[in-house]
Amino acid sequence: MDQRQIALFFTGQKHAGENLNQLLQRRAAGLDQPMQMCDALSRNEPKEFHTLLCHCLLHGRRQFVDVVENFPEECRKVIESLREVYRFDALTKEQKLSDLDRLAFHQAHSQPVMHDLQNGCGSKSSKRRSNPTPVWERPSNTCSSGGKP
Repeated sequence: MDQRQIALFFTGQKHAGENLNQLLQRRAAGLDQPMQMCDALSRNEPKEFHTLLCHCLLHGRRQFVDVVENFPEECRKVIESLREVYRFDALTKEQKLSDLDRLAFHQAHSQPVMHDLQNGCGSKSSKRRSNPTPVWERPSNTCSSGGKP
């Protein structure tokens, strides 16, 4: 049987996780874990099934851009780090790397940037607990996901 990848998009009044639960209930048993691309909102994750979760960097970055005027110093590091990851991705496209070579390139170059960013988010969050809603907790899903390209 040929291996095929299918991208599905659902919209409506339900959360993405609820839609995905309904879809995965109809999925054939014994298949590999499906990949799920979404922002890091917990409502987007299915409750009854496990997926290979891929968080969208664009959504996470937008959370920081939205509050950069209020927290310029805190947000600058995140935005600059993601700019570096996007620059790496542009290089892989310019070089017309295969999917596997792009993955290896990102693992070598982008992953350390994301790990540093994740560690920085964790340290900022623990230092700012006295503020009821610090900037590092508002978009915390981006930090805690490790957002891999």
